[in-house]
Amino acid sequence: MNYVGLDIHTENIVYTVLSDDGNEKMRGKIVNDIEYIIKFLRNFENEDLFVIKSTGFYEPIYDTIESKGFKVKLANPLKVKLIAESRIKNDKIDSEILARLLKNN
Repeated sequence: MNYVGLDIHTENIVYTVLSDDGNEKMRGKIVNDIEYIIKFLRNFENEDLFVIKSTGFYEPIYDTIESKGFKVKLANPLKVKLIAESRIKNDKIDSEILARLLKNN
């Protein structure tokens, strides 16, 4: 199983993929466009889990991921920030913080 944290921006999406043992498998960014997202999703299996922050423009991305059979969790941006500041005391990027929080419930 993979844990995929997606940090959504207007023009691109930064991602971090963690393996079951918590090691980073992939990190990068893709264009924030449904066509690119669909291509990106071909790298994953149905049991892989995704997490995105509930920003103002997450719905089309959430719907696209879910329509391909994946489970997606929404993260509250304020709660993620508080948890990250108290538990993850370094300069991890948002997508990795999301993936680590997802992996650890």
